[in-house]
Amino acid sequence: AYRKRADLHGYQAFWGRAQKLLKSKHKRKGVWYVPAGGVGFLVRKRIPARLAPINSARRSELWETGRWAHLILGTSRGGSVLHVLVFYGPASSKTKQRMEENERLIRLILEEARELGKAPLILLGDFNVEPSQSAALTAELHEGKLADLHERWCHSRGCEPAPTCFGHKNQGTRIDLA
Repeated sequence: AYRKRADLHGYQAFWGRAQKLLKSKHKRKGVWYVPAGGVGFLVRKRIPARLAPINSARRSELWETGRWAHLILGTSRGGSVLHVLVFYGPASSKTKQRMEENERLIRLILEEARELGKAPLILLGDFNVEPSQSAALTAELHEGKLADLHERWCHSRGCEPAPTCFGHKNQGTRIDLA
């Protein structure tokens, strides 16, 4: 249904692993009543795009989480591509178990990104952790292997990066990254 709707508006829809609908005792609760997770991409029809093949143990493990997808976009130059990896980290990464799982997934994704070599890459998503609270993200940013685009943009303009997520009792956090 969503793929058809996207098509009507000039987009191609690409989805990560499908999430199963949850059921109540009486009936299904609708398309938004699914477990946490689920990722996807909308790409203009004129841009060549495809999901990357799930051809390694690491990609398979990431795919099975329903929290990761890898899209390959063609460029106007024809011979080159742009890799886009999206991640939706486990919510409430404040608990030790969820934080450890989030960090493990981030490390797997960073391994996947490194395997692409010098190919152009954008890694984005709702990481559900601030970069400074993730050892893996902090190391990659510090070593210059990743760049926080919003932070760099703000630095070039002399401003502070804005929060991306606002909870009930906080001033906001930067857990959504590109």
